[in-house]
Amino acid sequence: MSMRKLVQAAALLAGFSATSTAVAQTVTPVPAAAAAPTPAPAPAPAVAPTRPPPLPWRQTQMLVTAGMSLSVLDPSINLYANRTVDMSIALRPRWTFNRMLQMRAGLAFSYEFTDGDFTSTRNEPRFGDMNLDLWVTGIPALGGAVKFWVAPRLIFPVSVESRARTMIVTPGLVLQAAYGIEHVLGGELDIIANGVFTHPLYQYTTGGTRTYQGPVQCYGSLGGGSCSEQLTGLFNPANTVSWALILAQSWEHISPGVFFSMQHIFPYQGSSAAGLPNGQATVRNNTIFAAWVDWIATPWFTAEVGYQVFRTLLDFDGTYGNPFYAPHQDTRFYLQTVFSLDKIYELASGRSAGGGGVIRTRNTTPRPLGSFAMF
Repeated sequence: MSMRKLVQAAALLAGFSATSTAVAQTVTPVPAAAAAPTPAPAPAPAVAPTRPPPLPWRQTQMLVTAGMSLSVLDPSINLYANRTVDMSIALRPRWTFNRMLQMRAGLAFSYEFTDGDFTSTRNEPRFGDMNLDLWVTGIPALGGAVKFWVAPRLIFPVSVESRARTMIVTPGLVLQAAYGIEHVLGGELDIIANGVFTHPLYQYTTGGTRTYQGPVQCYGSLGGGSCSEQLTGLFNPANTVSWALILAQSWEHISPGVFFSMQHIFPYQGSSAAGLPNGQATVRNNTIFAAWVDWIATPWFTAEVGYQVFRTLLDFDGTYGNPFYAPHQDTRFYLQTVFSLDKIYELASGRSAGGGGVIRTRNTTPRPLGSFAMF
């Protein structure tokens, strides 16, 4: 029974008792007014827990990749001449200044367990070139659906190849667009496209003379340009244009996808000697194809198994080659793991109890590139 009803009942009983006493004694007393109940104090408002500010280095990732060429599994299929087993570790730090600007960098270290002829020494540890980008991330979406990014880029000559080409620095520009379609086969389909232009700056238009221990696998005469050293007769790239397209389907923990990219290298052109052409191709073309399946195990860990083909556009007979399966060129399987370092830190420090996984194509930022990242 409520306090109000208890007070009302007490008042009624008091009035009934007073009336009975007045009848018996013929005295009419003045009934006392009932005291108003004292209201209970209101509870103090609950204090909402404060959410820690987002880490400025959020979306920083480390990628560990192991791969092998198909000829390692079955030498009889006579694929890529260099039977290769290697691994790489790539660090991709990011620093977000505000909703408009984000700094991104990338550096990879690789080690070959076999003895391919594209290295100078056996089992040579190698660093790739380092890139540094300033991404403009606050561009309004077209129609509220198509998102855009633009980034000036600098590439620094850390790799053996770039130092042999006498590269000083490579400025470039990246343009990227992404569109997500919901409710596709019970998940979401992401479409990402980008284009990259670079203009390397060198000391010389031809590379150095670093000597290899075996035959150098170069395809300059066929328009490829897989190496650019002075002894090959190839000129350094003057300008490079590349473009890429990704289609990735994502469900809660599974995300398959495909990647295709083409690179167009426009080399410096030398003068003709004694009326003879210099033998340089006006453009060298390479392609990369990859297909993969991601398993998003936790917010901080993703595993990927995939297949890739890196090749020159033309075969050795001068005809266009198959970009999806390339005998005698670099065709391989790979296994990759992606660690989100900011998620690991948040989990270890108690800042966060969970969150979304490392879904490659979630487009608040571009896909991390795995072996072929979107930048």
